[in-house]
Amino acid sequence: CQLGKGGEKIGEGLAGNSTLTRLKLFSNSLGEVGGGKIGEGLAVNSTLTWLDLSENQLGEDAGVKIGEALAANSTLTHLNLSRNKFGNLARRSIVGGFAVNPSLTNLFLPGIEREPSSFQLRNQHNLQIKSKSVSLFHLLLPMLVD
Repeated sequence: CQLGKGGEKIGEGLAGNSTLTRLKLFSNSLGEVGGGKIGEGLAVNSTLTWLDLSENQLGEDAGVKIGEALAANSTLTHLNLSRNKFGNLARRSIVGGFAVNPSLTNLFLPGIEREPSSFQLRNQHNLQIKSKSVSLFHLLLPMLVD
């Protein structure tokens, strides 16, 4: 399936959504604009707990907006962003949003997969910063060696 610009409408729908809790948009070619709009909708959404945006041709701009959304959102617990093409700026934004997000316990991000199919992180306190079972250093390490 290829949603393309339809991702913009999904993002707008997320902003006003009051019932949807799970959304799987795997492999829909959302691209930069659609992914960015979904990020904007996610920032103000208060019901979505599970979101799969894997394999959607998301890049730098969409990744930055998703990272900003993670910093603002307090309900999302699962986010799959694997098989997208984020650069260092996008990954830093996503990791930064993840670090301050109070609810996100599962993050799947390209370039940091350490297990066969995913990289699962769980809430923990580490060195006086909100971290996950793996320190932020391990999340940022792939960016340092790119």
